[in-house]
Amino acid sequence: MYAASPVSETASLNYVVFYPYGKIRVSGPVDIPITITSSSNEEMGLNLTVTSIPEGWKASFLYNGIEVEEVTLPPMGSITVTLHIEATGSGTVKFLVGNFPGSVEIEATGVELSIPYIALDVEAGQVLTIPVTFSGSGKVEFKPVNLPVGWKMYLTDGQYRLRGFTVSGRLDADLIIEVPRNATLGDHRLSFEVNGKKYGLTLHIYKTYLGQPARLTVVLSDESGNPLKGWVSIGGKNITTSPTGTAVLELPPGEYKLTAGAPGAVSREETIKLGDGEEKSLQVTLTKAPYYFEVMLQNDVLTVQPGQSTSTEIKVTNLGSDEDEYRVTIEGLEPGWSYVVSSDPKGLTPVGTLRAGPGGSTDVYLVVIPPFNAPTGKVNARLIIRGRGMEVEKPLTFIVENPAFLNLNPDSPSLAVKAGGSTATSIWVDASGTVTNVKFSVQAPEGWDVKVVPDTIPRIGVIDQGNVQVYPGPTTVELRIRVPKSAPAGTYTITVTATGDQGKAETVITVRVTQSSGSAYLGILLLVIAFGIVIWLMRRVGRR
Repeated sequence: MYAASPVSETASLNYVVFYPYGKIRVSGPVDIPITITSSSNEEMGLNLTVTSIPEGWKASFLYNGIEVEEVTLPPMGSITVTLHIEATGSGTVKFLVGNFPGSVEIEATGVELSIPYIALDVEAGQVLTIPVTFSGSGKVEFKPVNLPVGWKMYLTDGQYRLRGFTVSGRLDADLIIEVPRNATLGDHRLSFEVNGKKYGLTLHIYKTYLGQPARLTVVLSDESGNPLKGWVSIGGKNITTSPTGTAVLELPPGEYKLTAGAPGAVSREETIKLGDGEEKSLQVTLTKAPYYFEVMLQNDVLTVQPGQSTSTEIKVTNLGSDEDEYRVTIEGLEPGWSYVVSSDPKGLTPVGTLRAGPGGSTDVYLVVIPPFNAPTGKVNARLIIRGRGMEVEKPLTFIVENPAFLNLNPDSPSLAVKAGGSTATSIWVDASGTVTNVKFSVQAPEGWDVKVVPDTIPRIGVIDQGNVQVYPGPTTVELRIRVPKSAPAGTYTITVTATGDQGKAETVITVRVTQSSGSAYLGILLLVIAFGIVIWLMRRVGRR
């Protein structure tokens, strides 16, 4: 007896499964078409299952590019699905189509390289990035072959340069080719080996900078990045820079020693290499001497409330060769603001000037106090530290948080009125800070007619007039009350609420309601009549 694994088999009387491959050799992912044909007059649903797969492999069924686990066969029709396999070696994948068992034996053939280009037109000095794809499973050894002088070629995965590595499935990399600026015109054949197999491509140089002078731009600055007017010496040329610290030179290609300096600064040497026709910029930072310093500010954004102080520490480090003296000032504060430079954060020990020796530092506190009526907002200022030979300016931002609030004070918090009558009182409206869009609302007994006149105040509190802040004082509104005739005598409360964009306040008015004299006499008369009727009824009942 013999055992066989057919690649086409009738699974049942209802459908047939056909796939063309039983054993294949691959170097990467593979797609195997599987055709399923129905012999039934009805739709038929079939499960698609991968039952066995080597460790580290991936396999799935695809239909029109979408991964599926079940398909529906049309009556007497057929469909084709794809078994997608990503193999990392040799082995067998087993699967089920409905009740039909199938298998495919995979033999890995190693690692294959795919490169999309054969020849390219390039300009000298370009850096080419050419995508390459490695597929399959195994080790890879990459090596450039007979690279022309001045050219560079290497392989990278975006993070590292690759010489030897392993591939399991697929790996995308970039072949980097750096073309020298003096490359000659015409075709250049570049070759490299992958696992001993030779690959290559042709680069056609259509533009070159061979023999053309290089253009060098030198910019001088101090350690703070401020431009310095000075001089540059290179290749036997001495050039004075512009006021912005810039010098432009044309030089033959080669390697040079550059010396740069400026009045009051220590000269500095740089080594620079220039290629054919290359345009290069060089930033040279010079250290001032003998007076130069740096400033560290603990906080450049400070939050403060009106009338309360805030502070930040200032550290001055002397980087010059001599002892220096420094003075701290602020510019740009709003009128009414004050500040003091102190040796403590509370401003109790003011200091006039600071001193520091070479390499030393000194600390001081800047204490700032806004006026009590400072409005909420942002104030931008400049902190300036002046030494003997230079000054440093630091931006300072103060964020003022003014907790504005409203206050309501009625002239008469307690009122008396007869039923059916009306009364009124004034309410003083005051604000701390500035409050806008103040609107009034009332809560009163049902049936009462109560309103505030006016019922809206656009703005109350501090008003800016040019550079001066003016407080016009409180304003008044009138609370008008009309009591219905049916209101019983008693004591009632009315709540008045003022709501603005920055605050809210309430006040309560007490209203005592009394009846009119006529109503009182009518009540007494009704009582007398009622007592008379009761006495008359008692006498008649008593006689019977």
